[in-house]
Amino acid sequence: MSGRIFINYRRDDTQSAADALKRDLEKLIPGLVVYLDHATNEGGENYRAKISTEMAASNLIVSLIGPQWLEITDATGRPRISAPEDAVCEEIDLALDQGKDILPVLVDGSKMPSRTQLPDAIKRFSRLHAMPLREGTRSLDTEKIAARVHKVIKQQSPFRSWREKLLSLLARPLVAGLFIAIGYAAAVNFPNELMFRTFARTDAGIALHKEVKKQKELGKVASESGNVTKADIVNLSTAKCILSFGIYCGK
Repeated sequence: MSGRIFINYRRDDTQSAADALKRDLEKLIPGLVVYLDHATNEGGENYRAKISTEMAASNLIVSLIGPQWLEITDATGRPRISAPEDAVCEEIDLALDQGKDILPVLVDGSKMPSRTQLPDAIKRFSRLHAMPLREGTRSLDTEKIAARVHKVIKQQSPFRSWREKLLSLLARPLVAGLFIAIGYAAAVNFPNELMFRTFARTDAGIALHKEVKKQKELGKVASESGNVTKADIVNLSTAKCILSFGIYCGK
């Protein structure tokens, strides 16, 4: 399947785990593109611009949290997570701002940081559900992570979104009945009574029958009798159906 993920990690903490996860996910999900900065960036590229571009193109951000994720310090002895220029924090902040799906992965028994341990910009990160990646069950854990990655990418597929909306629309008996009736009427105009009666016995026909009867009672469909006839179905407002369809698609 086509899809892209972005691995966020701290080099002094989980680089080996990030390399292994990239390799394993690409094997488990053919066609998956995994962005890992040190393995993907080329010399001379603008780092911040590259990160922003890759993250915007990704379906999911996988954030690796190792045992030293919070404790690793910079040259001055300050925890990197508290430094304004901390790359890990900047990437998580960017992902949150872009509304990206983020999957925290706890490496080798690490714990999810609490809200009070995080900078203000990424405190929301503490509320995300994490998945483990442990040495003793690495293969099984990786398969579970791959399944989650696959699910997120599938959920974001434009084809799936439109397909489900179409199926949802057609699953509504009234809407389906109206469109089927109009198509039927336009194509063949119910050339014989047997065809009309056959259609009237279907779920779509029954739903349509109820709608036409309702319209007749409201005086919106003119008829000489109180019964629903072939002419009533053909005369039911096509414009009303098209308008309803347009309103539904715009939701």
